[in-house]
Amino acid sequence: MWQMPVMSLHNSSDQCAQGLLGRLCAEIEVISPALAEPAGREAGLQRLQALDLGASLLPRPQQVQLQKALARAYARAGEDLQASAAELAALGLEQGDALLLFNLATGCLHLGQLAQAKRWFLACLALDPQLARAHLNLAAVLRESGYPAEAAQHLHAAYALQWIYPEPIANPVATVLVLCAPGVGNIPIQDLLPVERFSLIKCYVHGGLAEAQLAQPLPAHELVLNAIGDADNVAADDRRLQSLLARSDKPLLNAPGQVLQTRRDLLPARLHGLQDVLVPEVQRIELSGAGSLALAHALREAALPYPLIIRPVATHGGCDVLLARDESALQTSRLGEEALLFATRFYDYRSGDGFFRKYRIIFIQGEPYPYHLAISSDWLVHYFSADMQAHDWKLEEERRFLQDPQQALGPRAMQALRAIGQRLELDYVGMDFSVLADGRVLVFEANPTMLVHAERVSGPLAYKNPYIQTIIQAFEQMLLARIKLASARNH
Repeated sequence: MWQMPVMSLHNSSDQCAQGLLGRLCAEIEVISPALAEPAGREAGLQRLQALDLGASLLPRPQQVQLQKALARAYARAGEDLQASAAELAALGLEQGDALLLFNLATGCLHLGQLAQAKRWFLACLALDPQLARAHLNLAAVLRESGYPAEAAQHLHAAYALQWIYPEPIANPVATVLVLCAPGVGNIPIQDLLPVERFSLIKCYVHGGLAEAQLAQPLPAHELVLNAIGDADNVAADDRRLQSLLARSDKPLLNAPGQVLQTRRDLLPARLHGLQDVLVPEVQRIELSGAGSLALAHALREAALPYPLIIRPVATHGGCDVLLARDESALQTSRLGEEALLFATRFYDYRSGDGFFRKYRIIFIQGEPYPYHLAISSDWLVHYFSADMQAHDWKLEEERRFLQDPQQALGPRAMQALRAIGQRLELDYVGMDFSVLADGRVLVFEANPTMLVHAERVSGPLAYKNPYIQTIIQAFEQMLLARIKLASARNH
């Protein structure tokens, strides 16, 4: 079993640790008066946090005393939340209570305090290396902090210890069994299935699952959501996934076989023949890192005309994407080092005003709901890089799209979108697209992993929230209706 190393102060005696503690506590006393002055308050608070993080290698008894000193300093400064956190840390360390430190770390994670969350998850695992949830949450912190290899280690540790994670609440509107892939590639369910309304049972389906684990009784549930949404990562004929599905007689949302058909190279065939729909041809190229010359040869064999969009398999968000205008562009690219690539025929979808527009629709049971519009001067359009908030006219155009997509896109495009939603046969799926000058819908990609989340109520994008809430409500209504229908059939 993979073990978490216990943290300690290297090459030190108790006397040395106590001396270091004394110096840290003395510095806290020096900093404390500055917290009462507006001019020095922010710098003082930052210095206290730095002291806290920097002292994480102290032996546990000295860490307890330091946390108590920090709690007093925060309390004198009126920082009640920080004071309570320090008191909680002192109590958890003093009592050797891993669950208490886990709760503290999870609170820091929810507040976006990644450094503090990492520190307390590590302290928690030093006390209890078998706490699977701590490994799981720490993996999320490390992934967000830019440490994918370390995140993968903790994911492996978590799934080796436990693969079913119940998240019950009192009086839920429904209990949903959620099938997930390790790491990324899942439907983002945070807003679709809010924890204050649904009891969730998350099952992480991975290659290390043993037959004995698969034979465990599934917890009671009313519906199964296959949240594994990235067809590049999980095949629909995965034995483990099918074994789990066979053991539940409850309704299923997003059947794996239909998810598989959203793979970039399979989507053109899936949507073939739909009126006013253009899905560029895509080739999946197995390269095995053979280099740029081999990539050029493979593209010649595929007979796809340039320009081509080339990207690694299982990537999204514009990561490592190349628009190759001709074969010479491949010579300076490192894409030849990849194992698997997608090559997609590029269509210039620039609007008459010179800007590129990328729309996103969310389909709930085939019905299209507008989610956002990004407008950019660059062909590779993403909302975060389109500088939307800097231009009122862009936000106003997005607002009009959300209010009346048929008016914004035209009746032909809306009819095409409804046809796409029906053809995909998925309960939840998102699609990015544009509308060409001739009125056809140009499909970029469609998959269930597209994010739906509420915007800050006080932020510049708050106007989107009523439309986002409409999507969330439609998803919940579909889910509850499916449960009700299954229940009626069983009685």
